[in-house]
Amino acid sequence: MDEDVAKEKEKEGAATETKAAKEPIVKEKEDEDYKKKTVEELKELLQKVLDREDYEKATKIRDELNRRKKS
Repeated sequence: MDEDVAKEKEKEGAATETKAAKEPIVKEKEDEDYKKKTVEELKELLQKVLDREDYEKATKIRDELNRRKKS
């Protein structure tokens, strides 16, 4: 039984490593997508992600909105 638990933990660890390796590519794509959206679209998207409590995406959207205000 202990072997089964150890194998599951190994699988979880491998999945985490694989996911982490793919994450930066996804984030770069999201950043590019935010740059293509209008300010109004970003505000609507910001509200949606806040409603879902996805604060990481909300931060990126907020940063993009702030970047545009400074320009």
